[in-house]
Amino acid sequence: MARDLGPIGFADSDRVAFYRRPTYKHTYKSEFDVSNLTTLPRVDVTYDYQEQDGAAIDAFVAAGAKGIVLTGSNADAVKRGQAKGVVFVQSDRKGSGRVVKSDKVAARGVITADNLNPQKSRVLLRLALTKTTDPKVIQRMFDEY
Repeated sequence: MARDLGPIGFADSDRVAFYRRPTYKHTYKSEFDVSNLTTLPRVDVTYDYQEQDGAAIDAFVAAGAKGIVLTGSNADAVKRGQAKGVVFVQSDRKGSGRVVKSDKVAARGVITADNLNPQKSRVLLRLALTKTTDPKVIQRMFDEY
């Protein structure tokens, strides 16, 4: 169930009843094929707080992260990570709602997660990184999934 959107149907003992159709791509309609993969790229999640100095982001980058999901922002640490090829996704930790695309976020080269929480954003980013590191292509994926 999506907290903001409600269930698409119900799975009861007598039948599974769908009352809405998902509009996003999923499962077998996806462009991702993991059947030949043994690992996925490392993606970490950073939970930001007041006076966060970017040390967590720097540590994840040093540990080999290919992507990082942000719940806040430390612009300097993000720039340092991007210079090393790390892809960043802006998510939200409040549990519902959307991360809105803005010119400011797009100019920073950060992908917005729409309504995906940090955990779901991490999974999608790991899959996306098996295909590309281009933020524009990954943003399309976040818009479609």
